[in-house]
Amino acid sequence: MKDPKTLALYGIKIRDSEANSVKIKSKIKKIFLGIFILLFTFLGVEFLGYRELKKITKINSVSIIENLKNGRSEMERLSPEKATSFLKKADDDFSGIELIAKKYGFKKGVELFSSILKPAQYLKEGFDSFKSASKNFIDLSVNSSNLKANGVDWFFNQKGNLLIENLEKIHKNTEDIELSLNKLKNINSQTLKDQLELGDSLKIGNTNKLLSSIINLLNTKEDKRIAIFFENSGELRPGGGFTGSYAETIWNNNGLVEIKVWDIYDPDGQLDAKIVPPKELQGLTENFGARDANWFFDFKDSAKKTLELLEKSKIYNEKSNTFEGAIAVNINVLKSVLESTEDINLEEYNLKVNSKNFLDILQKEVEAGKDKLNNKPKKIIKVLFEKIMDSFKNLDDTKKEYLAFKIQDHIKNKDIMFYAKNFEIQSYLENLNIAGRVYEIPSRFNGDYLGITSSNIAGGKSDAVTSQKIKLESKIYINGKINNFLTIEKTHNGKSSDDYWYQKTNKSIIKTYLPRNSKFTYIKGNDIIPKIPDSNYANMNFVEDPELKNLEESKEINKEFQIINLKESDKNVFEFWMNTSMGKIKKVELEYENLGGVTFPQDESLFEFVFDKQSGANVSFEYLIEAPEGYIWKESGSEIFNKVLEKPEGRTKIDLTLLEKHQEGQFQP
Repeated sequence: MKDPKTLALYGIKIRDSEANSVKIKSKIKKIFLGIFILLFTFLGVEFLGYRELKKITKINSVSIIENLKNGRSEMERLSPEKATSFLKKADDDFSGIELIAKKYGFKKGVELFSSILKPAQYLKEGFDSFKSASKNFIDLSVNSSNLKANGVDWFFNQKGNLLIENLEKIHKNTEDIELSLNKLKNINSQTLKDQLELGDSLKIGNTNKLLSSIINLLNTKEDKRIAIFFENSGELRPGGGFTGSYAETIWNNNGLVEIKVWDIYDPDGQLDAKIVPPKELQGLTENFGARDANWFFDFKDSAKKTLELLEKSKIYNEKSNTFEGAIAVNINVLKSVLESTEDINLEEYNLKVNSKNFLDILQKEVEAGKDKLNNKPKKIIKVLFEKIMDSFKNLDDTKKEYLAFKIQDHIKNKDIMFYAKNFEIQSYLENLNIAGRVYEIPSRFNGDYLGITSSNIAGGKSDAVTSQKIKLESKIYINGKINNFLTIEKTHNGKSSDDYWYQKTNKSIIKTYLPRNSKFTYIKGNDIIPKIPDSNYANMNFVEDPELKNLEESKEINKEFQIINLKESDKNVFEFWMNTSMGKIKKVELEYENLGGVTFPQDESLFEFVFDKQSGANVSFEYLIEAPEGYIWKESGSEIFNKVLEKPEGRTKIDLTLLEKHQEGQFQP
């Protein structure tokens, strides 16, 4: 047994050990408590940061989406400068989100706690994708602005490499945008998808295909061609004016190589094909050529047919030369071009041409000038065109901006129309409504449609001095039928001119394009259909053009009313003659029904009216429509809606809303 001193010594050591153990446990508790507090604080800060980030993201995302959409709209309007301002606003909103994330160290928090704060990961994914899309949109806008400012100069001055390089940058921008927007589709948050999904509305994929097609078209060592049709609206045809001359533009990957101006009779004179012309022209011409191919209201059909006949001519056929597309311009465009230039001196004619006198000068030289004696009546057009191209080099920025503004206005009015053989390019032109297409009535169309063309047949250049007033008065019945009363009034002002080509009687074929379920009821004021001499084309080894044959085979003549019913552009067409003598006013009244044009929902019904104007036609248009019994028009607050357009655009759309009257006579909201 140990002595007491020893025991005491051990006892002290034991007590010291117990005390130390207590101290250690206490320290461990404090350490764990500290760690817990730090962790709780860290998580709390992250949670608060997440809430604030989520809040600011929700607020800013609305603004971001709106700005991106506005930016896209401005890009579609070919206004990259305006688009840039919207896209920079979107980028500022992104920066606001990024600032909050940085404040709380949120990016690291997302990476560390992504399994816990899963929504934050979605926010980050959406943020990164949107941020990338916005950056590329801004780059796209800048590159597009550069293209707008310099593209014409690059093309016309043999700098095709710069043009192609810029287009490739734009193409890369759109590819990167598409990649960023596609990433949004993989986010697992449906709420974020609904907020951030823009891919479908932006249609970037279609733009990529378009750009790829344009780059491939330009980036070639082989010469390519586009025709520019000069349409004389003083002599109207269904697709616009008579195509008396055209320019053949030739380019390759270096840019523009050459522009040749041709009289349309040059290729027609070397056309071996014998084709039966339209019935209405058989008293004027034996053969169907490019000069008369502007016979269809739809510019796509007219352009295709004109290029087809040009390519059959020996001028192009012997060298296997073809055209990639066509652009139609009429005299209204030439007037605007001359407004932006100084007076143009035509030395060999001893003439000065400007926007006020050009038409009279051109008509006089073509119809009775010295060049006609040498069998080159359109030579002055070639000389003037070359002078205009030279004058473009000296235009200052103000005049360039003015001309660009006027050209946009002319495109709206169908004074300029585009056609491309390439499917992607043509689809894009049609989506922009600059291809001169006839309106395609949807399968579930709740409304009415009207298109009118006037074709000058041996009436000189009288359309240049003849104005048209078109008025459509419609009444809707409760069964959905629409009764239409159409008035076409022409005024021939050629008496003020001494030139015979303006004084000739305006002999016109009028075509009214209506929905397929339209039914003719009455016509008054039209002229007798002239008798066309029979031509034995079969025995002369002539062939029939398939498109013209389809039109002819669809015709039904109403001899009592001297009106012809046919089918064209998926429309029911009524055709009649209208002859207006110099100094006279001629009026034709046509009544027809649109069977089942309207349906009536319980509360309100949307109604749409569409009017397609003929390119180059000098027309005013008035539309008056009466609601069915028991209804009013929301837009006018009464049973009658009336709209007058002194200068309608190429296509006019009028959206209306039918409201049902309340039983006590009060209108439903």
